[in-house]
Amino acid sequence: LRVALDSFIFTFSILLIIVSVVQYFFYSNFWNLYRFGWDPHLYRVSATYIDVYIAAALYGLLALFWFQKNKKILAFCFMIALVGTFSRSAYTAFILGIVVLFISQKKWKQLLLTILLFIVMAAIMPKPFGEGVNLLRTASIEARTKDYQLALSLWKNKPFFGYGYNRIGGAKEQLNLVPVADKSHALSSFHNSFLILLVSTGGIGLFLFLIMIGKWFIKYPFLRIYFIYIMCMSMFDNVLLHVLVILPFLFLLCSRYYSSLE
Repeated sequence: LRVALDSFIFTFSILLIIVSVVQYFFYSNFWNLYRFGWDPHLYRVSATYIDVYIAAALYGLLALFWFQKNKKILAFCFMIALVGTFSRSAYTAFILGIVVLFISQKKWKQLLLTILLFIVMAAIMPKPFGEGVNLLRTASIEARTKDYQLALSLWKNKPFFGYGYNRIGGAKEQLNLVPVADKSHALSSFHNSFLILLVSTGGIGLFLFLIMIGKWFIKYPFLRIYFIYIMCMSMFDNVLLHVLVILPFLFLLCSRYYSSLE
């Protein structure tokens, strides 16, 4: 089973790299998707996911996976793709994951070289035009602050059990917090997976979820880098609860779990 999982992950990785290269060079302007509710990204790597943060979550997870498997070429390919997303939350999460991985392996030289290489990549990555490729942008920080405040204001109305999963969009409309005609794909969520759980399942639901994650974190130390990465990034973007992230995430966890049994 482990061999089959690794073969699948390898094939998926190669296809994702190819599609990412094609997208970046031939379809780097997403402004024509703005009218359909998608963010108008410019010159950022996202493969076919349209949402840069979903792609960034996968690039980081796969980079850590291939570093852990000691497949440096694949790992560096995903590092380049990750840098090309210009996602600062993914940058932070990846560096944390790399630090934990190499410290656990006592590979101090490789840790320093990898972080240095990542910084150099981020510095020299082409930034032709647009606020999205500006690593010092503040508009997204302000938008997230308002988003978090909105989530907390909703939670205060139903603090214990929440509104129910996938009911956030309806709650916003009922309280006249967003226009009914709003087509944004972010309407039914927040830029924080934990706030989504808090609003939809209440304080009790979030507490139970964190207990479950904590138990896995303690029981499976060889999986910690993936949890660190995905949890850190989920503080700033809803990637933990996205099906396009959950499924590959589970495949990576299963592969590493079966490897630990050998």
